[in-house]
Amino acid sequence: MGVTENAVGVLRSNGVFAALADDEIDDLIAASSLHKVTAGNPVFSYGDTADAVFFVLSGEIAIEPPPVQGKAVQVATLKPGAILGEISVLDGGGARSASALAAKGATLLRMDDETFLNLLAGSPKLSLAIIKGVIAKLRSADRQVEDITFQPLRARLASFLLKLTDGSEETSIVITQAALANRLSATREKVNRRLQTFQQDGAIKLRRGRIDILDREKLSAFAHRK
Repeated sequence: MGVTENAVGVLRSNGVFAALADDEIDDLIAASSLHKVTAGNPVFSYGDTADAVFFVLSGEIAIEPPPVQGKAVQVATLKPGAILGEISVLDGGGARSASALAAKGATLLRMDDETFLNLLAGSPKLSLAIIKGVIAKLRSADRQVEDITFQPLRARLASFLLKLTDGSEETSIVITQAALANRLSATREKVNRRLQTFQQDGAIKLRRGRIDILDREKLSAFAHRK
């Protein structure tokens, strides 16, 4: 099938699959096909029939619900180890409720819906793992709605920048201000004003298409300031 040698390790990086034995991971990989998507192109689009589940091996996948008043908003960015498309398949294979686009060139495993459901039926561990993963996504969505509703943009922006480097030694984020605005349901102008404030305080340094994190403690203070 030509699946990359590190596929098992990539999938195991997602806690959803941590409880699975090596042979169960091998079965999952063997039942899938390799699927490559170039940057900017869709893995699937809003309204498409949910006929497959995908596992991200490399790259980044942006999740976008239908545009509101013509404005596209990214609600999540999925990285290697993530699973996508499973909720629509579990829901009976109806229409996709959002689009999934390659933010960067991506390599995925594609498993058709029937194979996925058959694997779940034969593996209680895998079924439980997928259920836990879906619950985690729903909780994350609830937190995002709460943040948008109750937190000021300054706090949401600082928290999101910290989240992008959480658990990583990376201190530089490759992202545009327009992309940040989309993720935070804000205008680019408002995001820029908050970023300028962070920069003036010495928390970050702005560069073209990139943000350097200079002081995580200062940025954290913005995240928790009312």
